[in-house]
Amino acid sequence: MSICNICPRGCRVPRRESIHGQGAVGYCRTGMLPIVSRAALHHWEEPCIRGTRGAGTVFFAGCNLSCVYCQNYEISELRRGIEISVERLAEILRQKEEEYGHPIYLISDEPYREIVFSGFQAPWIPHLYRDTIVCYSFSKSLSLPGERIGYICVPDSVEDHQAVYSAIAGAARSCGHVCPPTLIQLTIARCADETPDLAAYDENRQLLYRELTAMGYQCAKPDGAFYLFVKAPGGDDVAFCERAKREHNLLVVPGTGFECPGYVRLSYCVSNDMIRRSLPAFRELIAAYQS
Repeated sequence: MSICNICPRGCRVPRRESIHGQGAVGYCRTGMLPIVSRAALHHWEEPCIRGTRGAGTVFFAGCNLSCVYCQNYEISELRRGIEISVERLAEILRQKEEEYGHPIYLISDEPYREIVFSGFQAPWIPHLYRDTIVCYSFSKSLSLPGERIGYICVPDSVEDHQAVYSAIAGAARSCGHVCPPTLIQLTIARCADETPDLAAYDENRQLLYRELTAMGYQCAKPDGAFYLFVKAPGGDDVAFCERAKREHNLLVVPGTGFECPGYVRLSYCVSNDMIRRSLPAFRELIAAYQS
């Protein structure tokens, strides 16, 4: 989380550097670690959520809405609670499962888990918490843009795993998910244990960040995935992308489509040569804005 753009506030602060009250925080005033105010059985949710025994609920402090009528003001605005580690959160969920007598499922979306830099290690959540369902995409880990193929893993450790698996399979069929062709399925089966060439990604990341910031572009250095969010000169990301395409033959993506207006998204999962050939155009483009 080099910069935080999770919600439409788009604060773009380095939350990963904010731990134990130190470092920058955004509108929600939440750092890298969760702040838990309460973990208990909650009987006051809608019937479909609470069931007959109540809903196992974890109240996280901090909020990006600031509603004047908030009934949980002490939690959302005053952030009353305790900052805890992910491991401690998993321990709390396990304790509550035993207390309530029914499982609490976590869904972990992990297509970029292996694509991390600077020594960061993304934890394998099922090792921390038993009832975790993992969603994955090979289009990211094997650098197969456009090939929407992946899996949902329901480990045997998940309670009622067979019933959960059957429900997911039924939902996939009824929703009409896109089925990848046989050829790509067979290809993935042969490559499932391969890992991306992080050295190539890292070289591109370092090159693009170093050169663009030297030209005067503003951006945060990413610690994972293969995207760079760059502040659009002039402030209008859509206009900047149009000008880049029309005048300099550069295809960049407006950040508005990712709830990040005023920024453009660059992908460095391309050849190193392509990045080097694009640098003169980026230099000419920002010079036009600076003149």
